[in-house]
Amino acid sequence: MAAAHSHLTENEIWWRDHYNFLNEKGYKLRNRYSPDWVPSWTNTNKAPINCEDGVRSPHYRLLDAQRTCDGVRVSLKSIVLSRHPYEIEIGRFFCNSPLSEDPANHCVPIYDVLEVPTDDDLAIIVMPLLRDASDPYFDSVGEVIDCIHQLFEVRS
Repeated sequence: MAAAHSHLTENEIWWRDHYNFLNEKGYKLRNRYSPDWVPSWTNTNKAPINCEDGVRSPHYRLLDAQRTCDGVRVSLKSIVLSRHPYEIEIGRFFCNSPLSEDPANHCVPIYDVLEVPTDDDLAIIVMPLLRDASDPYFDSVGEVIDCIHQLFEVRS
């Protein structure tokens, strides 16, 4: 088991240490973050980058997961509350009616907020798993202009 943990970064170890908590709350992390993880490339000729559990999260505060009740892929974001004291409140404000029904509201919805039991200064926001804005690629200039318009849309 120690060899498997040598493949995790310090930040990934934080997610691994919260694997069971998140599972109890209804969110399954990828096998890489399981406390019992053994890399799938162990004793094979496979390169880690070619294996699902060889892929690291692109940002240390974000991680993908699966909501166990319906299989939906979600994004988990850890928030340092003392550094960002209003992020959850602002996010919830835009996710509630009547703002959530406004077609000009392009804010990412918050599905859930989890209090981290081991640290009162941390919370985990559960949101939909989003795609990169350039995936799929834009097919026309009109699509680019529409995207930019939505990104900078303001109400008068």
